[in-house]
Amino acid sequence: ECSGCKSVYEDSNLDYYEINAAERRGIDAVRDLITNMRYAPHNKVKVYCLDEMQQLTQDAANALLKVFEDGIGGNYVVLCTTEPGKVLPTLKTRAVTFGFKEWTRDEALEVAEQVFKGEGFTKISDEKVSDFVQRMMDLELMSPRAFLNAIDEVVAAGSLSVLGTLDGHTPEVIELCRAVSEQDWETARRVLAKNPDLDAERARAAVLGFLRKRLL
Repeated sequence: ECSGCKSVYEDSNLDYYEINAAERRGIDAVRDLITNMRYAPHNKVKVYCLDEMQQLTQDAANALLKVFEDGIGGNYVVLCTTEPGKVLPTLKTRAVTFGFKEWTRDEALEVAEQVFKGEGFTKISDEKVSDFVQRMMDLELMSPRAFLNAIDEVVAAGSLSVLGTLDGHTPEVIELCRAVSEQDWETARRVLAKNPDLDAERARAAVLGFLRKRLL
């Protein structure tokens, strides 16, 4: 790794700024970015990373668009999103788009084995790690971000069972699919209430994974 990459990883790089739009989604976040851009970088350029930028408010997104229209000088702005369809089209036309593919089973298995080994999960068998990767595939959570977030949950909980049971093989997901097809939102809420640790993305993935298995 170069010294620049190491300093970013260690959060000591004075020319790299990261804003989590999931936490700071208002116009003040963009105003801070604009203010910081007025100062010269310590090295050659400054890099600004807006994570989950689709969660910016309309006013914040419009302010960011104004920044792009006026020019950003010797700065680079990296817009990260898991939902590109929610990004302003006018912002997308002023950016270079890079798509990141989902990991293959072998790639995910290698990452999971490395992380679990590094975190001291020596009692987890290769079979259980393989089952974990298969469950992530069933839930359609094979993007690097989703997969690593799931691994973080496992490491924090110290157990592979942290992902819950609402996958493509349980009665709950069948009931949820039926409720959605019949627009029975009360039943859908009740099913989800039984799984309080399940977020909206994982519920969506569980339903799609179940339907894909039945239709293909």
